[in-house]
Amino acid sequence: MPRRSPGATSDRPHAQLLMLALIGLPLVPFGIAHAFQSLVR
Repeated sequence: MPRRSPGATSDRPHAQLLMLALIGLPLVPFGIAHAFQSLVR
């Protein structure tokens, strides 16, 4: 049972999670600001 399998992306779902985090992280402040503005009004 090889621990290192080159090219096996399904072996580690952390990569997809990391990509989603990197894509979604910059959008977080905008969402918070939008929610805050809608709460203030």
